[in-house]
Formats: sequence, C-alpha cells, structure tokens
Amino acid sequence: MTFTDVPNSPVLNRGDTFSRYFTAAGTYSYICSIHPFMHGTVVVTL
Repeated sequence: MTFTDVPNSPVLNRGDTFSRYFTAAGTYSYICSIHPFMHGTVVVTL
C-alpha cells in the first residue's frame, strides 16, 4: 500500500498483513502500487 504521507508498505503476498497506527485525526488516501485500481481512503476520528 502506498500512503501519501508515509513510506510504502512492503509488497504483500497472499496471507500477508500490513498495519498502520494513526496518531492524528484526518483523511488518508492509499493506493496499491501493483494494482492501481485498488485504492481507498481511511478516515480517522479521535
């Protein structure tokens, strides 16, 4: 996953996981660098 505000996650294989801890409220966009049609937004409220 590629977030616009932090370094990318490693390439994930089937069964792999990636997690990120958000420390500030906001809207964070992400995109899969391998499959650019896979994208979304995380909305964080604290």
